[in-house]
Amino acid sequence: MKRTFAAMLAALLLLLCLPAAVLAAPASDALTAAEESALEALEQAIGEFRTEADLSAWKLSFDSVSALFDIIYDEPDLFFFDHAVSYGMDSRGVSRVELYYREGMGTAEREAYAAAVEDVLRRTLLPGMDDLQKAIVLHDYLAANVAYDPGEKTGTAAEASYTAYGALVLGVAVCDGYARAYQALLEGCGVPCRTTASEAMVHRWNLVELDGSWYHADVTWDDPRPDRLGRAKHTYFLLSDGEVRERGKKHSGWESSVLCTDTRYDAALWSDMDAPLIFTDADTLWLLRAEGEGQNQVVSLVRHSWSSGGETAVWSFRDTWPVLEETGSYWVGAFSGLCLWDGRLFFNDSRHILVYDPADGTTEEVFDLEGDEGRIYGLRATEDGVLWLLARSPEDPGQYRKLRPERKHPVNPFADVSESDYFYEAVLWAYENKVTAGTGEDTFSPRDTCTRGQVVTFLWRAMGCPAPAGADNPFADVAEGAWYRDAVLWAVEQGITNGTGADGEGRQLFGPGQTCSYAHILTFLWRTVTGGKDPASDPWYAAALSWAGERGLLEGTAPGADAARVGEDCPRCDVVTYLRRCAS
Repeated sequence: MKRTFAAMLAALLLLLCLPAAVLAAPASDALTAAEESALEALEQAIGEFRTEADLSAWKLSFDSVSALFDIIYDEPDLFFFDHAVSYGMDSRGVSRVELYYREGMGTAEREAYAAAVEDVLRRTLLPGMDDLQKAIVLHDYLAANVAYDPGEKTGTAAEASYTAYGALVLGVAVCDGYARAYQALLEGCGVPCRTTASEAMVHRWNLVELDGSWYHADVTWDDPRPDRLGRAKHTYFLLSDGEVRERGKKHSGWESSVLCTDTRYDAALWSDMDAPLIFTDADTLWLLRAEGEGQNQVVSLVRHSWSSGGETAVWSFRDTWPVLEETGSYWVGAFSGLCLWDGRLFFNDSRHILVYDPADGTTEEVFDLEGDEGRIYGLRATEDGVLWLLARSPEDPGQYRKLRPERKHPVNPFADVSESDYFYEAVLWAYENKVTAGTGEDTFSPRDTCTRGQVVTFLWRAMGCPAPAGADNPFADVAEGAWYRDAVLWAVEQGITNGTGADGEGRQLFGPGQTCSYAHILTFLWRTVTGGKDPASDPWYAAALSWAGERGLLEGTAPGADAARVGEDCPRCDVVTYLRRCAS
């Protein structure tokens, strides 16, 4: 696998071949204004799959252009780009470059990659998470869901495995793919991240910035090999320069313009965790902690408060994983998995799968493995159940089996809504109570905006679809056969909302197609619940905003983080969230 930038000077073709797995890109913040402008032009050209780019306007040297391509090669989103060849170079600099792309990677693959990034962020991140929490759950997602390409050892690894596309879309990668995928995910949620590499190790990993300090994070080495279902180690997660040089297999010889001197996470609570860390909200972290060895090994499901650090073990078991061919011998360690499915936590000992329900604090056994065909070596949540591994040893590839527990929560019909979304329960509540059926056969479109006609209809349905007292319709823009007609008339009769003015002929208008802001929906709810009338206050929604904050309606939504955002358009997910919170 090579990344290439070639230059032709006169009749001589100069080819510069740089191994993708070992070179770190220069910092883009060290570029001149001309280089930054040229970089933007190159990125645009590559993004449009052009076959060449004109650089004559910037008069850049070969070295400068090479540096720009080093940056481009390090951008995860440009995984489909392969190499460039320059020509027409003279005393003024490189004038043009030919651009080449990876075979079989085009627009469809780029769209699949963008959708995968968006899907992972949507399913893993929760409202109120800080940057450290984001770094944890995204690290664990990759370790638990990506497998290391076994062809790397024999030189037959797929080309895609060196890219973020391989990790996020295909689920298979080598160190380059892991590192670039982690960079893409963290940058996608605003956490500074870059890759670094060691030529001596032929290895790439990440540097992550948290609260102004940088740390090493090696997702590749935290993903057990051979791949273990749902496992996520944390041995090389958020380490200082000194610790990453000394821990385990030891890192050395990396290239970096930043120092990782902060040691606060060198002995963090997750350091010895082999299962993913699960957040059910921004303050509630679930850990599967193993203590002791051999017959004295105890594994506990622990609830950890992020804010206070307090912990409670909600369930514990004593177990070992036996060497089946040797009586009395046991494998060192615990091979328990932890995952969240249907709002509940699933975990395993060597023969059983158990489930803990945070809603009522109960634990039950949902599977008992009989016989000595093997033991349970981890599990992972899927769309329709829990996948688990039956194996005879930690090195045995084993067989995947599927557990399909009975759901306690309604079946989610929407492909764009995940149970990790803060609005998950609200969307299902709205669906089950016929407040809204979604926007398509399997879509809810949670981030789409709502119109005034939609919002009053949702509210009217949530109230049981009461008939308006009068039959007269005063609004010129509300047709008699409109689906929102009765909802509009009822809402106006109840003093929940008024019209938006009059047209040029003096006819009253409701504005059913106008977009609804947070201020509008909160005011509608305040009037509905309290019967209140707008006080003479500035702004007009002040009383509603205060009431919503006191009632806890805003938690996890834009105005809850910043009250100034109350004037923004309110998305469908937050409309149903507010409605459900008012109904409960």
